[in-house]
Amino acid sequence: MTDAMQNRKLTTIEKIYDLLLILGIILMAGTVVRVSAYTVLVSDDFWHAHTTGVIGAGLWEQIKAAWNYNAYMYKNHQGAYSLFFLALFNPVSFHSFALLRVIMIMNALLFFFSVYLLTAAVFNRLVKEKNRTLFLTILFGVVFVMTQYDAFAETFYWYTGATNYSMPVSLMNIAFVMGLKRLDGDKDKWTIRVISGAVLSFLAAGGVLPIGGTMCYVLLLMLLYQWLDKKKINTGVVLIFAASFAGTLLNVASPGYRIREGIESASERSLTGTVIYTIQVFWDNLEWLFCNKNFGLVFLVFVLCGAFLIGKLVINKKAYLTVSFLAVIVPFITIFPVVYGYNV
Repeated sequence: MTDAMQNRKLTTIEKIYDLLLILGIILMAGTVVRVSAYTVLVSDDFWHAHTTGVIGAGLWEQIKAAWNYNAYMYKNHQGAYSLFFLALFNPVSFHSFALLRVIMIMNALLFFFSVYLLTAAVFNRLVKEKNRTLFLTILFGVVFVMTQYDAFAETFYWYTGATNYSMPVSLMNIAFVMGLKRLDGDKDKWTIRVISGAVLSFLAAGGVLPIGGTMCYVLLLMLLYQWLDKKKINTGVVLIFAASFAGTLLNVASPGYRIREGIESASERSLTGTVIYTIQVFWDNLEWLFCNKNFGLVFLVFVLCGAFLIGKLVINKKAYLTVSFLAVIVPFITIFPVVYGYNV
């Protein structure tokens, strides 16, 4: 067999493999999107709508009621100001299951689209020799973990959960993409990227407590990498970080958390206890991933992808290793606000 024939054979095999990966990604993500269409209103959906109390009212009355409801919740329950959108668009207030179906489908589509954008942004920024097969393999692994290990009902199949969890995470992912694009030094649309990234990061910080903390820390890691690599700080990313930090502070400062923690737990909150519980939750999740699920195999696939990328990366090794080491703390940053804020 000649070299040309051998190359054609390998190219054909690679195309078939790529097609299978694409079909797998569509099947996994598509199933979640399709099932999202069958979401029904439950639990807090009715509580929020009843408390807002504007069934059948006009748009301006809806906006005022949503604002008043959010202010009340901020003072008495939690600082997640995404509750404003929950109250404003709550399908219960519009007697509309059709609206619920549209919102939940869009929520799932936005989430997977944001995951794709973020994965592509990181891959394209680090890899100088583009390899579609490696990228699709990594993307497949990411989507696999997010769709096959649990139903994640609170994020995809619950309206209240979508507005507080998955929608803010989607916005956070896109804000990260805006930050990464700004780091690339493309100045043609930097104003749009910075403004959109700042707005999205502020909105994302209005979700549950872990989102804002995680977002701020990751953006700081971006800035640290650039400083170690170029000895400069990108003002655009600083503005995106500032917006996320301001939103997170606004969320954390809510008097409602102080009230809620007394309801959630009778024990007195302490920093030492919070750290201990954070480590415990982290370990439980790690055990769930590696012992109860096949994440060990997925992790091995990622390692093999990394092996294929040796010598093909555009990175400052010292900066990359430093930031990667610090990134290990990300799960603790995610867990800590919940344990501390809710005192559980």
